[in-house]
Amino acid sequence: MFDTMQVGRRIRQARIEKNMTQMALADAMGVSYQAVSNWERGNSMPDISKLPELCELLGVTFEQLMGGPSREAKTVEKVLDGAPVTVQEAAEVASLLPPETVRESAEKAKAGEEVDFSSLMALAPFLDEGYLDAMAEQLGKTDMKKVIALAPFLSSGELDRLAQRARDTDYGSLVALAPFLEERTLNDLATSLAAQEAPEVKQLVGLAQFLGESTLEKLMDKLQAKGLTWKQLLPFAPFLSQETLKTLLR
Repeated sequence: MFDTMQVGRRIRQARIEKNMTQMALADAMGVSYQAVSNWERGNSMPDISKLPELCELLGVTFEQLMGGPSREAKTVEKVLDGAPVTVQEAAEVASLLPPETVRESAEKAKAGEEVDFSSLMALAPFLDEGYLDAMAEQLGKTDMKKVIALAPFLSSGELDRLAQRARDTDYGSLVALAPFLEERTLNDLATSLAAQEAPEVKQLVGLAQFLGESTLEKLMDKLQAKGLTWKQLLPFAPFLSQETLKTLLR
């Protein structure tokens, strides 16, 4: 991927050499002053459709702006020319591309194009939840590790479905998904696990760090009622309040 900080420095340098203020460049580009400021700090990039105009205003070539000939520069030129790009190419310049172009590239994965998952992950922040949910649903049938990598970008509904599926089949995946689940979902999962005839303490301990204090207190009551001793409940100790620990010991 190209270095947005370096591109930002080149934008700033070219603007200064043109004796233009950030405000003047913003007015000429039809964008806000904050947008130009973010470009120059490397926080964001100009929309790809505005790059030719930006180069013309700054008096630089596209290659100069991008720091010389590179794969990324060639990919941007292909997009500007309306040529199709691969998933790998789109991943390298995703922050510049319109959402529709990103999605068109990602669709090639469904069409059978040979795609490495790291490229799809690079596109994930730029794809809508609906598309990513469908991708996760498909991947979940064969590779939960990849689904977990996508978890930060999935909808709460899809995460809930995946967690329910993992509850009975894949303890490790359930715990890995836990940081991304809503409190209600975590509480329901923990409650249902504790209600089993022979609760798996290991599963519940894995979820404990993500549960609220009141939920943990209720779990301790349920597990004690099922005959678990304080020694069996000891792994929960780091997550319990002092008062709950004293109650268990009594």
